[in-house]
Amino acid sequence: MVTEKTNGVAIVDTATDGIVSQVGRLGNSPFMIKEVSCPPEITDSACLAASVFAECRVALIEVRKSQPSLAKLRSLIGKCP
Repeated sequence: MVTEKTNGVAIVDTATDGIVSQVGRLGNSPFMIKEVSCPPEITDSACLAASVFAECRVALIEVRKSQPSLAKLRSLIGKCP
């Protein structure tokens, strides 16, 4: 779930509806999130891409399926002209 006012993403356990992790420092106005394919060297993880609207960039986030509380920002791509 994107948390636009805190400039981050909250990882939610859908079985309990509880937040298990938060990834911050994405920049101003994260807006939308989508699961994307992980690189082949990353196993046992879900990879997410979040648009950071006001920063004109995409945040790439890795969430370990076995330990979602260790979700982390992997990269920020792009910038405004």
